[in-house]
Amino acid sequence: MESGPPCPNPTTHAPRVILMKPPSKLAAAAVLALLASPALAQFELPAAPADRAAGRSAGTTHEVQRCVIGLVSRIDLAAPEAGILTHVTVRRGSRFKGEELLARIDSREAEVAYKRAGHELKLAQKRAKDDIEWRYAEAQKLVERADWEEVMQANLEVKGAVTEAEIRREKLEYDRAVLGSEKAIKDQELVELEVLVKRAEMEAAVIAIEKRQVLAPFDGEVLRMHREQGEWVQPGEVIAEIAQLDTLQIDGWVYFSQYDPREVENCRVTVDVRVGPNRVEQATGYVVYVDPVAVMEAEPKYLVRAEISNRLEDGRWLISPNLPATMKIHLDTKGEALSKRPSHGRDAK
Repeated sequence: MESGPPCPNPTTHAPRVILMKPPSKLAAAAVLALLASPALAQFELPAAPADRAAGRSAGTTHEVQRCVIGLVSRIDLAAPEAGILTHVTVRRGSRFKGEELLARIDSREAEVAYKRAGHELKLAQKRAKDDIEWRYAEAQKLVERADWEEVMQANLEVKGAVTEAEIRREKLEYDRAVLGSEKAIKDQELVELEVLVKRAEMEAAVIAIEKRQVLAPFDGEVLRMHREQGEWVQPGEVIAEIAQLDTLQIDGWVYFSQYDPREVENCRVTVDVRVGPNRVEQATGYVVYVDPVAVMEAEPKYLVRAEISNRLEDGRWLISPNLPATMKIHLDTKGEALSKRPSHGRDAK
């Protein structure tokens, strides 16, 4: 059996204790003065992007290679309600305007509900304006009060002329008339509330009709049809795939060693895209998004996204999504971009 290493003898290997002399008053004062020095109390901040940009020559641009053209908006247009597609106004390749009707789901039941709610609303409004019941109750109350006072007066003039039972019956009739008047007022208030209920039912019917109309959320083009006219759809089923093609986005990468992200954001860009064997199309736009998260590779970099305008030529869009491109960022145009940036620009999701 092997034995472990021998234990040290505490008497022969006692730890050494080093006693330090307290610092002199002169040394302590020197340390305090050093800590209070402005050189250690504050750090010099890096120059602001505007200061660095001012040092660059006017018209400075940065060229970003291997960029990719993409779609700003591409959505699956889904059915909001269940039913038969009674109308489909587009097909693959169709272009449309925002708020244009693209499809309609059978809405006959909703339309009947709307008509019924409209008639019931008119009926409730007429009842709310009708005060005949209240006027009759008021008149009856006056008559019953007069009858009750008459028997009371007769009994005062000739004691015992009217029996106590008769007096109680007349008083009961008068009390009933008073309560009838109060009930007429309450009924009138309930009818007024019924008007509000019927108006809400009518509004709900309008919403039910609108939910069966599939409208375009923006100007765009149909990329693919998933359902045709006459087919049954369930809520959430995709009817068509649509995209916005008059405005495209372009993504590129910029290294931190080249430019501060704050120098790049909101600047104007010029994009060169090869659209044919012997043709390069140039488009302009603005930086709309700079990714705040750095990508750590061989050299740290960040994503820059710009939006550019596309145009039709001979019935076709000139620039196609997914094409490679080169983007030139005009670094001295930040103020211009803030004032001229198109309203359709969106931050990246």
